[in-house]
Amino acid sequence: EATALSNLGSTYSRLGRFSQALEYFDKALPIFRRSQDIQGEVSTLNDVALIYTRLGEPKRALLLQHQILTMRRSLGDFSGEATTLNGIGFAYNVLGKFEQALEFFQAALPIQRSLKNLLGEATSLNNIASVYHDLGKPKQALLLYHQVLLTRRAISDRSGEATTLHNIGFTYTTLAQHRQAMKFYKQAIAIYQQQGDSVGEISTLLNMGSLYTTTKRKKMARSCFQNAQQLAEQIEHQPLREKVRQFIDSL
Repeated sequence: EATALSNLGSTYSRLGRFSQALEYFDKALPIFRRSQDIQGEVSTLNDVALIYTRLGEPKRALLLQHQILTMRRSLGDFSGEATTLNGIGFAYNVLGKFEQALEFFQAALPIQRSLKNLLGEATSLNNIASVYHDLGKPKQALLLYHQVLLTRRAISDRSGEATTLHNIGFTYTTLAQHRQAMKFYKQAIAIYQQQGDSVGEISTLLNMGSLYTTTKRKKMARSCFQNAQQLAEQIEHQPLREKVRQFIDSL
C-alpha cells in the first residue's frame, strides 16, 4: 500500500501537481515506518526533498537530504548515497552556493562509476556542467553536456535527454549562438510534450521566448509566452506562474 501511495506521489510530482504529491507521500511515510521499510521511507523522503527544492524551499530540502544521507550510509546503500549527494548539490545550486554544489556532485561521481550506474553518472555530469555554466564557464559546460547527451541516448533516458537538450540550448544562448540554441530548444520541447512534462516545457518556452525577444521577433516571443501561460495555469507551481507573468509583462 505504501509503495502504491508513493508511486502515485511520484506521478503527481512529475505532472507538476506538487501539493497532491506531498499528500500521497505524507500518507506513505508512516506506513513505511510501521513496517520498518527503511528503503521505502528513504526514497519517499528523497522525493519530498526534491519537491521542496522545486517549490523554492531549498533550505527545507537540505535539512531533509542530510538526514537521508545518514540513513543511506547506515544501510550501506551506495547507489542511494550518490542520489542524495546529487540532491544536496542541487539544493546548494538553487541557493546560489555553486562551489558547495560542485563538491557534492563530484562526490557522487566515483560512487556511480564504481557501480557502473550510467544513468546516475549522466545525472551527476549534467549537474556539474550546469554549475560550470553558472560559474561563467559555458564552453566547459558545453563539452560535458554533449558527452551526457550521448549517454542519455544510449540508455534511452528520454526525460534526461530533454533536460540535457534544454541545457545545451541555454548554454548556446549564453555564447550568443542563437540558431544553435533554438535547434536544441525545439528538440527538448518535442520530448517534454511526449512525456507530459509541463514544467520542462514551460521553462523551455520561456527561454525560447527570451531568445526571440533578443533577436527582435516579438510576435514569436509572445506566442511562446502565451503557450507557457496556458500550461502554467494547469499546474500548481506558484514560482513558475509568477515567472511566466513577468516574462509577459516585460514584452
